[in-house]
Amino acid sequence: MKEIVKTNWLNKVHNDMAPLWPNAYVNGDFDTTVLFTNENSTALDSQYWRANVDPTERYVLSVKGSSQYRLKTDGTIFNNLFITGDWISTGVNAGCVEAAVMAGMQTARLVGGLELEISGENGFEPFS
Repeated sequence: MKEIVKTNWLNKVHNDMAPLWPNAYVNGDFDTTVLFTNENSTALDSQYWRANVDPTERYVLSVKGSSQYRLKTDGTIFNNLFITGDWISTGVNAGCVEAAVMAGMQTARLVGGLELEISGENGFEPFS
């Protein structure tokens, strides 16, 4: 299962992640030198690969058509309430650390009145 995870990640990073990680690409190809490397193995083999196959390890899915239900950080019916987390509408719309960071940055932008560009925020079209 770990090999399947690694293969899926390689496909994703080579085909879809440039809008989210623009500085990790050189001439359109993913630059593996941006990855942590253990001195005794290659950059890819130094990564932590995990296949969550047990029910207790699974996370909510980002299934087709679900992005429309994700709220923006200021998208509730309440005044002066901002929500944040990897479950809100961030542009990535997946449960991951990148989406959580983006959500926090979106909230900080609104709360602090900041002019803040968030890499990847507009990199993916929402799927319905």
